[in-house]
Amino acid sequence: MCVALPSWGRFAGLAYVGEVEWNKYDKTAFMLQCDTIATDTVWSLKLQGFVSVGYKLLIKTGDGKVLELDPYDLKTDHVTDSVGHSPITGEIMEFYHYEHVLYYHITGTALNYIAEHGISKLRCGYDAMYRDKVYRRNEFGNDLTEAYKKILERMSPDYVPPKKPSIRDGF
Repeated sequence: MCVALPSWGRFAGLAYVGEVEWNKYDKTAFMLQCDTIATDTVWSLKLQGFVSVGYKLLIKTGDGKVLELDPYDLKTDHVTDSVGHSPITGEIMEFYHYEHVLYYHITGTALNYIAEHGISKLRCGYDAMYRDKVYRRNEFGNDLTEAYKKILERMSPDYVPPKKPSIRDGF
């Protein structure tokens, strides 16, 4: 069981993995996050969108093994959909909704195992209320592995960030 990071924990990296489209209406964005605490490294999968309190995440690898991840933290984000004027008062109105963000602890060993064997299926939900996504060509596993390698590369002491383009380039 993983608990939320203490305040002295240091954020080490975040990489976008991809978006899972469960059906025509429900989508979930997946991100891989890395934090460091003293000599320990904590990896988390961050899910935003179609998730709710208490959702478990099941990951079936290419060789049939199942990783069961329980959320260890929940945040709720205020997301602005649009801003408009009230037809009655003329005041500016904000149209918004709230999205849950769930965090799941995942080990470096599990990430390496996924890199080796891939992902064939994801399931997100609880009891009889869940959504499945099947991958025939390990697309999601490849994206997760790429995000993992990208964060490891950025954490390397030899890493040199690429030069950001400037408005003056080629002027």
